[in-house]
Amino acid sequence: GGAGSGMMNEDTWEWDGKSWIRFNGAGPEGRSGFAMVYDSKRKKTVLYGGTNKGQKYVDTWEYNATGWKKIEVQGGPGVRLAAGYAYDSKRGMMILFGGLTLPGMSGETWGWDGTVWTKLAETGPAPRAMGYMAYDKERDRIVLFGGRLGWPNDANDTWEWDGKQWMEIKVQ
Repeated sequence: GGAGSGMMNEDTWEWDGKSWIRFNGAGPEGRSGFAMVYDSKRKKTVLYGGTNKGQKYVDTWEYNATGWKKIEVQGGPGVRLAAGYAYDSKRGMMILFGGLTLPGMSGETWGWDGTVWTKLAETGPAPRAMGYMAYDKERDRIVLFGGRLGWPNDANDTWEWDGKQWMEIKVQ
């Protein structure tokens, strides 16, 4: 992923604790706007979606020490660019929220367990893109902060996902 000289790179780099090493095998096409998390239970990096020069990807890829593998999946979130995402280590699931659907935005919550994409919720935070998400292991919650509700409206709210539903957290 990433852009260099206006082009999307298809590079994959690994950090061994001391230096960066380029992986030379085949993988997904270069893209931006994708979701990517590390699945610590299965020891794989999961990549979903993205875009490049008008092409919208709705594919799921996994990467481990041997390389990239495209996962053939029926169904799933569809086009999602700049979605919020985090890995829920208790449930062993990548959680994806919102994102640009082109032409609009989504307020859906989806989960990837390594086999299937499952729609987990259609209600919760307002539809948005670029929300920041992280898993709070101590409290067993995924926390979502902010995001873009539509130009020029940015969200300044905090929500938590408990594995079943979203709850807005009022911050003082």
